[in-house]
Amino acid sequence: MTQRTIAHQAPVRRVRRAALLQIAGLPLAVLAPAARADEPGVSDQEIILGQSVAMSGPLGEFGRDIVAGAKACLARVNTAGGIGGRKVSLVTLDDRYETELAAQNIRRLLQDDKVFALLSVMGTPISIEAVRQTRAEEVPLFAPWTGVQAVREPMSRHVFNVRASYRDEIVKIINHLRTIGTRRIGVAYFEAAFGVELKTIRDEMARWPAEPVFAHAIRPDGADAAQIAAAAAKERPEAVVLLTAGKATVDFIKAFRPLAKGTQCYTLSIMGTNASVEALGPQGVGVVVSCVVPFPWNTGVPIVREYQDAMRQTGASDFSFISLESYINTRVLTEAIRRAGRNLTRARLIAAAETMRPLQLGGFEVGYGPEDRRGSRYVDLSIISSNGRFMK
Repeated sequence: MTQRTIAHQAPVRRVRRAALLQIAGLPLAVLAPAARADEPGVSDQEIILGQSVAMSGPLGEFGRDIVAGAKACLARVNTAGGIGGRKVSLVTLDDRYETELAAQNIRRLLQDDKVFALLSVMGTPISIEAVRQTRAEEVPLFAPWTGVQAVREPMSRHVFNVRASYRDEIVKIINHLRTIGTRRIGVAYFEAAFGVELKTIRDEMARWPAEPVFAHAIRPDGADAAQIAAAAAKERPEAVVLLTAGKATVDFIKAFRPLAKGTQCYTLSIMGTNASVEALGPQGVGVVVSCVVPFPWNTGVPIVREYQDAMRQTGASDFSFISLESYINTRVLTEAIRRAGRNLTRARLIAAAETMRPLQLGGFEVGYGPEDRRGSRYVDLSIISSNGRFMK
């Protein structure tokens, strides 16, 4: 069902109502001077951003958390008068995590809605598609929600990553395992998506020297998860690193752990959702999940306090790694817009973002340069507790 929320009187372009889920925004305090008349997504009154995420379907909770974090950040920005007197709005389209639908959404955002920039598009194949579609006109693409090298290498001038890469996460996990003396390490992975990341594990372990006791490819739909889990258990690993996501990860862990009691499972940050914890049930206790933002419940970190306060202002009380990451992503983009100045253009935004080296966000740091689009290198480890919650 179409939903359109507009909390201001300024005129906005017509959008396709069947696809529009939400525009986040609050009233303007003042008006800004006109931007270049032909600059997409920028008027005297507002700056319009766009994103395509899964708001429904099996990953709907993930996408809804992304929207919640972005909405909280933009509400905070707009309550303070916007940026240069302009309100910042967000057009969010539901892609159900279907690449073809996401490609259509991105074309619609760029061609019909003519958004100024894209923010936090969700998932590896969809992020790759977003990079492709935004390349010709260098539409700024901030915080694609993936850590694969394919979005980072070769560097695209208009793409600004925020989260650490999967390579960074893997190095953290492998160094941790080495520190605690774990050598018998197995790997289950998506062959098409994580081939480069598997090589990272092999390269890091070769420095010990050591090598994985097994590296089993697993289907993304998890159809062979039980079979792969049984084969993995026979190798008697001390730890298994899962370069997988979603249902396949859940199905593997639930089949593997009863066969290999005491073996530690390590997953990437994409499994750091409340839905994943619920799906794992008792078999999730003790699973280690890497995280690329600070612990969302640690109010000793200034950016976490700010995020929690902003979320509460929108009526939200459930915190998560995903909504905190989305909040941070939106903070990074809005700060770049602020630095771009009053005569806002896409080219000026890209140039301004390149000067953020580093940008300190109260316990979280990102940095860019003319030849650097990595953003953050922050990685930590969390563990699922016996009461079904993340803990450090």
